[in-house]
Amino acid sequence: MLHNSVILKKVTHSSVGDLVQGPVNVIQYLQNECGTDQPQFHPHGASRHADPILGSVHGLALWQEKGKPDDQIRYLFLFDQDPVTNKWMLLFIYGSPAL
Repeated sequence: MLHNSVILKKVTHSSVGDLVQGPVNVIQYLQNECGTDQPQFHPHGASRHADPILGSVHGLALWQEKGKPDDQIRYLFLFDQDPVTNKWMLLFIYGSPAL
């Protein structure tokens, strides 16, 4: 589930449309991009933490995209827990090349 305030920040492209805001827009963007690039995300060695409000998962992963060389990335996902339903909702997604 995506948080109502979810923001997707496009890191590799600098332009006016760098931010995609809201769950509907983020899902639509990912569906359109994934349809052509067909990315695959294979995490390994993840670390996770949760407290009553925020949760996080971070680590290294293999990133594969159609027509591009494989890459090792660092990733961080932050989750916010809904106070009414207690469901964890995705709030922040970050990935960058592993150095």
